[in-house]
Amino acid sequence: MQRIQSYWEEKYYFRDLDVVIIGAGIVGLSTGISLLEKNPGLRILILERSPIPYGASTRNAGFACFGSPTELLSELEESSSDEVFELFARRYAGIQSLLSRTGNRHFGYEKLGGHEVLTSDQEISQSQIERLNYYINGATGISHYFNQRNDLLASFDLKGFTQCIYTLHEACLDPMLMLQALQQIYQQHGGRILYGVNLEDWEDQGSFVRLKIFGDYHFNTSDLVIATNGFAPEILPDIDVRAARNQVLVLRPQKATPVRGCFHYHKGYVYFRHLDELLLIGGGRHTDLDNEFTSEMNINLQIQQYLLDFVAHHIFHDQTFELVSQWPGILGLGSKRKPIIQKISEHVVAAVRLSGIGIAIGTLVGNEASELILNHHQKKNG
Repeated sequence: MQRIQSYWEEKYYFRDLDVVIIGAGIVGLSTGISLLEKNPGLRILILERSPIPYGASTRNAGFACFGSPTELLSELEESSSDEVFELFARRYAGIQSLLSRTGNRHFGYEKLGGHEVLTSDQEISQSQIERLNYYINGATGISHYFNQRNDLLASFDLKGFTQCIYTLHEACLDPMLMLQALQQIYQQHGGRILYGVNLEDWEDQGSFVRLKIFGDYHFNTSDLVIATNGFAPEILPDIDVRAARNQVLVLRPQKATPVRGCFHYHKGYVYFRHLDELLLIGGGRHTDLDNEFTSEMNINLQIQQYLLDFVAHHIFHDQTFELVSQWPGILGLGSKRKPIIQKISEHVVAAVRLSGIGIAIGTLVGNEASELILNHHQKKNG
């Protein structure tokens, strides 16, 4: 059914728009904030199709991480060291930018360190650790980033692993509180958001972009930013992005878990952390890769069982536990791990393909998308 706007609604939300951003996740909000910080006079509207953002920003595991050792070594098999550690440095810088932007707003940020746990057949050598540390030092200036700390396996009562590699630079956070903080900053700068509004069609008409929502309501904006990550192909069918589903489970143990901090296993495909007195575990996508390239918000029972068995064998090996919550989330992957931040047409920018590291890199992606928009405004008004 067509929705007829009042004069007041149309004036407040849809008239004389400079930029419309599709997606109210970390990239969409960060783009809006960056634009308004640099040009406070802009009229910006974010459209989010769900009442609560439905992409990865609020459905992730809350890891502020930059890459585990085996994940980085795997990336080095496919890409140059310059490419791998330029992206690593951007992840690290992205978290610093997020912390700087949010200031003293609380979003559960706990810098308790990151750990990769390995079984005997997965162990990596000290020379491989030193190689990674050499590259990380060159990219970020941080020395001795990774350290072998096998003693932590006993401290966290983990079984079945023979190696633990630790970094003190990773953290856990609450993604919902993080997004709320960004939303507050964006709105305090004068930005507007509409939730529950789906972009039904758009067209770059040369001097502006024509948008369609609410069945048959059309309005214009000078520029459009697509920030829908794994859902980007629904708007841009030819873009190099594939939706990939990940699952997250929350478990309540019989007794409190000693696990503290962020943990990764098998190139980052499995991850777990403490969540108050509970345990959060997610991933397992590698056990059913073909079926997990989807945007369907369903639970994969095969992966669920894999994760439950992993917990029973490695983490809660001496106690019972119950499943108290679970949900899927959608990643945006592609042929490369580097995010897409580019002009699609004269007035349309895409800022997508976060490759599962949106918390770390989303702030920088939004800032770079804002630069493309502002450069275009300067040329146009120039």
